[in-house]
Amino acid sequence: MIGCFCLRDINEFDKFFQPMKLNHKLLPKSDTLNKILLLIMFLVASGLVSLFLGQDANYDLKNYHFYNPWAFLDGRFHADLSPAGIQTYTSPLMDVPYYLLVKYLGTHPRLVAFVMGLPYGILVYLSFLIVWHMTRVYNFTRLFRVLATTTLVIFSATAAGTFCVIGTTFNDIPTACLVLASIYLLMTNKADSIKIVLLAGSLAGLGAALKLTVCIFAPAIMVALFGLFSNWKICLRQSVFFAGGWWLAFLIAYGWFGYQYYVITGSPVFPMFESIFPSKWLAGNDLNLYGLRLPQSLTMAIFYPFYWAKMNVNIVAEPPFADPKFAIVFCLTFLAAILSCYRILYSAVFKSNRHNLRSDDNSGENKIFPGRFLFIFFIMGYILWEYMFCALRYAVVLEALLGVICLMSVYSIFSNLQRILLSETQRPDPLNSQGSATATKISQMPLMLHSTVLFVFILIGTLLTTHQPDFGRVPYAREVFEVTAPQLPDNTQVIILGNQGAYMAPLLAKGTKGVSFIGLTNILMDPKSRNYPYWEVIKNKISQHAGPRCVLLFPQYAYFEPILTDLGINVRNEAYAAVTSNMDPRLKIRLYNARLVNQIAVTDDKNMELIRSAFYQLNNLRMNHWQDQFLTHGWSVGEEWFCWNDGNSAKIQFVVPPQKKAPTRISIAGFPQGAQHVKLLLNGQIVFDGIVETETALLNIAIPIDSLRTDGTTMNELDFRFPDARSPDNGDPRKLAFAFIGLELH
Repeated sequence: MIGCFCLRDINEFDKFFQPMKLNHKLLPKSDTLNKILLLIMFLVASGLVSLFLGQDANYDLKNYHFYNPWAFLDGRFHADLSPAGIQTYTSPLMDVPYYLLVKYLGTHPRLVAFVMGLPYGILVYLSFLIVWHMTRVYNFTRLFRVLATTTLVIFSATAAGTFCVIGTTFNDIPTACLVLASIYLLMTNKADSIKIVLLAGSLAGLGAALKLTVCIFAPAIMVALFGLFSNWKICLRQSVFFAGGWWLAFLIAYGWFGYQYYVITGSPVFPMFESIFPSKWLAGNDLNLYGLRLPQSLTMAIFYPFYWAKMNVNIVAEPPFADPKFAIVFCLTFLAAILSCYRILYSAVFKSNRHNLRSDDNSGENKIFPGRFLFIFFIMGYILWEYMFCALRYAVVLEALLGVICLMSVYSIFSNLQRILLSETQRPDPLNSQGSATATKISQMPLMLHSTVLFVFILIGTLLTTHQPDFGRVPYAREVFEVTAPQLPDNTQVIILGNQGAYMAPLLAKGTKGVSFIGLTNILMDPKSRNYPYWEVIKNKISQHAGPRCVLLFPQYAYFEPILTDLGINVRNEAYAAVTSNMDPRLKIRLYNARLVNQIAVTDDKNMELIRSAFYQLNNLRMNHWQDQFLTHGWSVGEEWFCWNDGNSAKIQFVVPPQKKAPTRISIAGFPQGAQHVKLLLNGQIVFDGIVETETALLNIAIPIDSLRTDGTTMNELDFRFPDARSPDNGDPRKLAFAFIGLELH
């Protein structure tokens, strides 16, 4: 917003951001090989940074970034009903590469993390090109170009909204790359090539199609184009062709999905822009999808960057973080604008140095002003971002430009100070075309030195005061998704309660026919949602299902259970299956058997028995202590790595899936409390009776012929007897004998 006063005089506005002409004799020749090598270096470095940060486990990945591409490729648009909530209806194209990486390279999670980090390298490279170009515009010498560009690129690349999403599926970085590429093409299009303008529009349109939040940068670019050239007709022509390229790419990339979402929800951009494109589900009710704190007043809106310059939460990001970069750049830009205004007024009053206040238009050449273009885009983009979203991740494009805006502001500050403080005879005239290149370099040396030194101090200060937000990462496991869950019966309806469970849908659907998923997410916690047509759609979808039904519940969403009550769903708390996931370590995730209150009893009993049998089946013929539905009697509360018995007996019950060849051996992992006499019965038949005395034990027990039931429905019972169970000497009242870790059939 600041600095727009200069728009009254387009020539003065340009002088504010481009204080000297470009001397092409000072520019090094472009080296394509060097650019390729630099890009490769950025890509490798970004992949390594992503690898170092850890495996992505952000809540949007758990919600829709893995489910959506699977549903798209599996043709599930009409089979499921918003398993990921209203985010189910966002374009899945950007998530398809990640899904395919997991599908074919899922057993190499570190390789997946490395590949997912590559877009960050492209983003940093584009930021480098933009800053590098502007240092050339300002006639920086080679040394100061390298120093200033390196410092400012690091300044942008470490911004909180960008660095925290490296290697994640948020997709803010890949779409930002498309917008930045568009900006770079436009600001370097000195020849006014319409093909380049169309390409730039197509890149920005593609970015918007892949993620609708990027739409806000299209009008910002179109407005900024009117400041790119001195001839307004050229600006208008470029804006028209840019808009044409944008719409063409957007319709090609998003048109089919928009039509599908229109058929399902009544809006082609559901759930975005509900007040503009009202859907038949939400009836024009705009939702705060992010739960962030929007500016409450004009003063707060103007000084908004200062609110997240210090530690904060739920202002522009959900996790706690601090980043002063926006606040610093806004202060520098404001100071530059004040000094520029003072210089203009001073010169106008004393009528001195007027030739430095006017552009040299005598040649009739159509001049290009990239600095003015960048500044207008940044201001317009920021205003639209603050008005529409206020989510820091959606400002990655703006963060990538923080470095170049800082360059222009600092350069303008020192340039204006030099002109104000020095007398006309002392003042160097870098615009004098008669001056030599050496004289130009010498005259600008203090300005370049002071600017670069300030850049370094700003970078150091921000690195020390920036606290990166954490959107969720987990340690690497053997696979990207290491999930243990029961295989559900055919035609099961899975109701996902909460916003972070849809990633399990592709895993629960494996080997099961006709399974469907319904999501009950946060918007249904609003009492007003009962008046939305969306509520009736959900009720009808649930009531029309005639097969087995279960509810997937994450403990952090237990408070969503009133939604189930309002929908007439009765959850059987005693009939459940534990689900383990490396994406949610140490969370007790449960699949509960469920029924409708008004369902016919005979059908209900049959379906619930199918689910119960599925819950007790040994997937891959193994189980661990976390799957506590198998630990039916005599076990204590499970600890992180094991589960103690409590008493002189304990039981494990399980169902063996149908096998071509019956298992002949069972392995039980655990350890005793001292030497313990253990007797083990399988379906009433003794299979082990002896002393277990090692610190860690792996009991390998032969299974007698015909003692194990393998028909896929009959329950097996493993009965542990501990005659020597006793309480330990540490005050624990439990009678302990054996800590169970897991078992496996061979």
